[in-house]
Order: sequence, then C-alpha cells, then structure tokens
Amino acid sequence: TWPLWYGVFFLCYYFTDFTQQDRENIFQGMLNGLILAFFVFQAHCFLYRPYDDVRYRGWFSNPNNNVLFYCFVLMAVLVKLYLCRTKKSNKWWLLYYWLGVGTVLSFIILTIGRMGWILGFVLVVLFLLFQKRDFGKSFIKYSGITVLVTAIAFPLCFAAARYIPPIRHHVVWFY
Repeated sequence: TWPLWYGVFFLCYYFTDFTQQDRENIFQGMLNGLILAFFVFQAHCFLYRPYDDVRYRGWFSNPNNNVLFYCFVLMAVLVKLYLCRTKKSNKWWLLYYWLGVGTVLSFIILTIGRMGWILGFVLVVLFLLFQKRDFGKSFIKYSGITVLVTAIAFPLCFAAARYIPPIRHHVVWFY
C-alpha cells in the first residue's frame, strides 16, 4: 500500500497552490538540505575507524548507493554555484561552492564506483555547457577551475577517509 500513499502525498503536494516565492524557498531548501546531509553523513563516518567500511559506503548498504548520493549532492552544489554566478553573489559564496564541487568530486573518486564517475563527469560537463558567456573561453576556464579545486581537495579528502582518527576510538563505544 505504500506506493498508493506516496501517490496521495505527492498529488496533494502537486495540487497545493504555492506562490513563486514559496516555490523558490522550497527549491533552495531542498538544495541546502542535500548539502547539509552531505556534511552530516560525513561527520557520522568519522565516528568509525579509518579502514572500516562505513568510511566508504556511508549510511548506505553499499558504495554504489553512496556514490549516487554524492552525485545528488554534486548536482545541488553545481546548481547553487550556477545560481550564485547568475545572481552575481558574493565571491566568498562562489569560493565555498567551488570548494564544494572539488570536495564532492573527490569523494566520488574515492568511492571507486565507475557509474558514479561517469555521472559526476556528465554533471560537470552539463554545468559547463550551461555557462552563458563566451562558450570556448568559459568552458576552458571553468574546466580548469574544476580540475584545480578537485586536485586541491582530493588529498584532504583522502586523508580524511584514511588517516583521521575516529571520534569514538575505544572498543566500548562500539557496543
């Protein structure tokens, strides 16, 4: 019966009358929720030892689900970056989201999920294609920035997954 109740839930949501401001707030809230969930999931993974499976598969049953979640987070970060660029936001927000792109791409690389690698690559290419300025220069410029922030973030993310000691370091905490 759960598909029926999900259908009722989403139909009720669909037929609810929202203003344009309400739709924008819901959209921004979903993007911010995905990004915040990434931080919460990664903080949860630091409760475990560096070579435990949890550091690689997260809260999910296998690494493939984890990499799909990372791709959702990458999409949310890229959309936020695109919106910041179109609204001419503060440079610090742009730097924050660029570092977010590098961090999420680094964790995607660490999951060793080939489908996630392909999907992450496709998401970044789609983001680069949506740049409205001079296509050739902006594509090369933002491709270089993406490679640079990923190269900067990868050693930090690798060290976080492999070498940062767990918060719950004693055996008693695991029981």
